[in-house]
Amino acid sequence: MGRSLVKAFFLFFIMSFLFFLSGCQSEQLHSIHYHSGKSVGMDMKQSFITDSSIVSYETSMDEFRFVVGWASNDEILIVESNGERDVIFSYNIENGKRIDRFFSDHPIISASISPTRKYILVHTSPLPYEASIHIYRLDTDELVFEQNLESSEIDYEWNWDREENVLLVTFFEDWTFAPYILHIEEESVESVELPHPFVCWFDEQSWISINWDFDIPSVTAPLAIFEQNRTEVIVQGKEFYYLDRLGDFFFTMGVDTTDEGESEITFFDKQLQPTFTFHIPHLSTFSGWQIPHYDYIDETKTFMIIEPIESGEADIYQGGFQLVKRNLASGEETVILDSVDNAPLSCSPDGNYCLTGNFLEKLIDINTGELTDLILFQ
Repeated sequence: MGRSLVKAFFLFFIMSFLFFLSGCQSEQLHSIHYHSGKSVGMDMKQSFITDSSIVSYETSMDEFRFVVGWASNDEILIVESNGERDVIFSYNIENGKRIDRFFSDHPIISASISPTRKYILVHTSPLPYEASIHIYRLDTDELVFEQNLESSEIDYEWNWDREENVLLVTFFEDWTFAPYILHIEEESVESVELPHPFVCWFDEQSWISINWDFDIPSVTAPLAIFEQNRTEVIVQGKEFYYLDRLGDFFFTMGVDTTDEGESEITFFDKQLQPTFTFHIPHLSTFSGWQIPHYDYIDETKTFMIIEPIESGEADIYQGGFQLVKRNLASGEETVILDSVDNAPLSCSPDGNYCLTGNFLEKLIDINTGELTDLILFQ
């Protein structure tokens, strides 16, 4: 669509607001090189056994960059830097084995694993206003896609229905934006038209989003489907402040009509029929409401969420948080931890473990509720 022009008010308020609320999003050529998969093992870093089944990993804050997520039920992907180049490696939490997978001569800005863990997208930035995208198969470490795009920032969204397609939006210094579809199998890039940059895939050819009115900013709005320059408002009579695509479900958050101190969370199926609804306290912010940390386990249709125990203001709240598991098929609800930090959450494909902590450095055993320091910083 080229660069979409955005009004000045939209630049300052709406873009920052949507960055905060958007669920369908993440972060950057020759710099990332295929690696043979050399096994470094336990001689690279000393590991500590904290219980009978988990082996902790020791590193330094100077080297550690971030945890990407789960490559399998017992392996996570971690990014580190030695000051000269970055490396993405897999770490087995049960035996402490490390395998270096990919190297970059430029800083790795972000990385994202596809829904079925078939691919990993790696974003680096070789130049101040250039994003470099490399996509690899996780089973073979084969490079299957690469592209450089002009940008100051990027956002991307995997297609749950066809993960060979990735929606990528580039942003420029003036906050104009340009959306593209990355076709992995065809190794091609397609420019597309979108009314605003933060959308979720609805199916293989259309998108769903909160239909914000940029002329009259508000903190809630109805849902809409965008397809071939056509906008259709859906779920009449309901407004929401958050939307994300989780497997075959659309996860929404809105204000409870009977208690503004609570959020109404509804999961819609692909026919946009509500399948599961529950209410939790929510925390207010200057621009609306704080989005809780959550993850979805597609294999078991389980939704994990760190939710506040009571309502309040986010910047002064001291009421505590709990980790709750909900099964979307049966409706069963289980409190895993009745006291937990309000921190990011990333769960294994089988749902037996979840990473949490500001650096995803802690491991929760979902079956026992045991909390382990998985990554130890020197």
